[in-house]
Amino acid sequence: MPAPHFPYLQEIVVFLVSAGIVVPFARRFGLNPVLGFLVIGLAVGPLGLGRLAGDAPLFNYVTIADPEAVRALGELGIVFLLFTIGLDLSLDRLWSLRRYLLGFGVSQIAVTG
Repeated sequence: MPAPHFPYLQEIVVFLVSAGIVVPFARRFGLNPVLGFLVIGLAVGPLGLGRLAGDAPLFNYVTIADPEAVRALGELGIVFLLFTIGLDLSLDRLWSLRRYLLGFGVSQIAVTG
């Protein structure tokens, strides 16, 4: 029986391990963990250390050099970000921000249209 194939498994492991290292440092210095995720994404992505993957074989194991893998992880990251925002918002807070949300929402739709 052939072994199962998991697409982007190496990229997921690289991002999770590196985020597991960087995010606690971000929290220790009082920064938002989302900023830690952004920094580590820039560092290990194809436009960061991923550019060196062709020159040094070691970087093949600790970076993400495939732009398609970054796109797939980015879409998953957006889902998790929206989930986190949803956990932080309460109905009371949403109700108190209704004027801002409606005002900026309608203006954004008008400007975009």
